[in-house]
Amino acid sequence: MRGLAVVLFVPALAVWAEDALETASDFDTAVPVTTIDEEYQYVYDQVCPMCGGRYEVTEQSLVFDEDGVPYDILHAKCGGCGAERDFYFDVSALPWFSGAWDEE
Repeated sequence: MRGLAVVLFVPALAVWAEDALETASDFDTAVPVTTIDEEYQYVYDQVCPMCGGRYEVTEQSLVFDEDGVPYDILHAKCGGCGAERDFYFDVSALPWFSGAWDEE
């Protein structure tokens, strides 16, 4: 006898998964941070909407939008199912971008 896979569609879970994928997914939804540690903690606190696993950061990139605002993009992979996604962070408040290191 072969196994039978049953797929249930739960609207509330689908909305949660959609919201989870939209947060920090581009420049418009980037999470503002004041330390690099906050970025990594944010990613580690996220739950994969596909399997409930946790993400692990595999790559970090610094980019600037068309207005020159700096963003970190952390590429992450779910340790449970292997799903990958990018998390965007507004890093303009970090000392080296905000000018805080220039003040004495």
